[in-house]
Amino acid sequence: MEFTLPFFDYIKLKGWKSIKPILLSVIIGVCVYYFTDNEHYRKFTESYHNNILTILGILIGFAIAVFTILLSIDNDNVKDAKKKPVRAKFYSKSLSLWDSMLVELGYTIIIQGFGLIANLIYPLFVDIFTEIGKIFFSVNISLSCYSILVLLRSVLSIYLILLKR
Repeated sequence: MEFTLPFFDYIKLKGWKSIKPILLSVIIGVCVYYFTDNEHYRKFTESYHNNILTILGILIGFAIAVFTILLSIDNDNVKDAKKKPVRAKFYSKSLSLWDSMLVELGYTIIIQGFGLIANLIYPLFVDIFTEIGKIFFSVNISLSCYSILVLLRSVLSIYLILLKR
């Protein structure tokens, strides 16, 4: 149940800005579903399933390392970011720019963790070479793209804060 907290915090923090990566990811998933023929689909799914667990594991490790570094860093730009408020309020507390970035990064780690679990489990229950398998595969591609886009957005936020732009 506590895993839902980052979802609600992120949506409350980002509002309508959280829709753009979702739409882009859905478009990618729909394109994968409609524009892949069976021969390319078979080749791609085999290589995808061989690599996605490794890729998600590396991305989670990277996000956790960045999260840890951010909690220990202390320079003037970070101090300014900790003081600069954003419009969102959580639990009657005003959030700083720094807090919002930590919420965003925590959300990224949770999303990637669920993606990793889903990619471990779903091939056991779904034959990927059926129509249902192709639907699940397209959704999986969408979620993988979404987690990467959110991670890129988090890294960009860190970049902008550290360079004070």
